[in-house]
Amino acid sequence: TLFRSQKEAEVGAVKVSPIDPDYQVSLEASATPSFSEDPTELVCKVLDSQMSLGMRFSVAWYRLALGNDAMANPELIASMDPDATLLVEDKYRERFKNGDLIFFKPDSSSFTFRIPRTLDADGGNYNCIVSAWSRERNNSWTRVKDVTSKPVHVFRPSEATGASRKN
Repeated sequence: TLFRSQKEAEVGAVKVSPIDPDYQVSLEASATPSFSEDPTELVCKVLDSQMSLGMRFSVAWYRLALGNDAMANPELIASMDPDATLLVEDKYRERFKNGDLIFFKPDSSSFTFRIPRTLDADGGNYNCIVSAWSRERNNSWTRVKDVTSKPVHVFRPSEATGASRKN
């Protein structure tokens, strides 16, 4: 019995670490503005996530405004946790409440950010950061990895066409 207790104690001391998930993130513009107030839609997708079975994903959306120097940091627009709970930054909250910024999660491995009426002020470089979350023994979730997309440039509508649409 003593031998068994020693074995159990040894086994109890083994620390099990989660497997580091292996995945890529792509960001694509499925709609870009040609004129002022045209829509912009960005789709952030988790790719090649074979080692991420059982993981959950969250997203954070960032924008670097046009004209900012190379040393400037992108600003956080909003983040969505693995349960699709959305947190919108103060600067963008009013536009979100008015339906001018829309965030949704169509499935477990993609996230969409839509600007139904793009303004010149929306121009810039956008990117998303997708975080993988792993379930712990106590059923809590721990963030285990972050992957950043390459930026997508969204032109100001007047930059794309040189003019606004005439009604």
